[in-house]
Amino acid sequence: MRLLSERKACQTIFAFLDQAVIVLTLLALVLTVAGAVLLPVTASPAYYAAEYARADTLPKLAHSFRDPDGGVHRIEYTAEELDAVTGSLIRYLLYGGKTLQVTVERDGEVYEVFSEQALRHMADVKKLYAGGVAVLTGTAIALVLCAGYFVWRRKHITRKWFRTTLIVYAAVLGLLSLIVLFVLIDWNDAFVLFHRLIFPSEAQFRDAFFAVKSNYPEKYYIDNQFLVKMLDPGLFRDAGLLVAGAEALVLTTYTLIARRFSRRKERPDA
Repeated sequence: MRLLSERKACQTIFAFLDQAVIVLTLLALVLTVAGAVLLPVTASPAYYAAEYARADTLPKLAHSFRDPDGGVHRIEYTAEELDAVTGSLIRYLLYGGKTLQVTVERDGEVYEVFSEQALRHMADVKKLYAGGVAVLTGTAIALVLCAGYFVWRRKHITRKWFRTTLIVYAAVLGLLSLIVLFVLIDWNDAFVLFHRLIFPSEAQFRDAFFAVKSNYPEKYYIDNQFLVKMLDPGLFRDAGLLVAGAEALVLTTYTLIARRFSRRKERPDA
């Protein structure tokens, strides 16, 4: 009687673990797909170049300013300079670059490109990237462990694999659909809400939005809005849509694989 009771308790524990591992696998897969899309995209000069062409970015970067003596000057950027700024951005965020700042020279004068507010904001973004890489490392380890558990419990987990996966898949796909719909209907509110979520600090949140006047003292020639002119909102929207499309494709494929294995003849529990 005691052996039967212990066996039943063991079956209950493994049934719970089976469900938990199925859910964890799918959630880890969601995070892995997002990282597998976003990291290459944000590291690709070609992606930025395509977005610059779509948004006609280069002419928008030009700005005029007055020097301390009252003289009026105008800086217009070349395509090569925009490429150099983009390269600095990629190196800073992904490859350990020490500074984001870039300079250009006009008539013997050297001008910095990014405002103090932009530098502070991108330092916050760099921390997010570092955290994202740490999360991706964790999800990769979780996927390996889950795969090992699947192999170990393959005779018992497959028949419940599809049912549980389908429930989680429907929830994730529904959430993604709502997010995409929100973004398409009201991009501005979606953009504000997104930054509120990833920058809980009020100072970090304020630094993510660039008015003509900076939140900090700036050099007289600085265009505080250079960063947001360069990184058009459509660039972020398109990256998000790429992630959503990849998630839908991978999760659908994964769910169909689960369905195929779950349709095999049921086998008795251990």
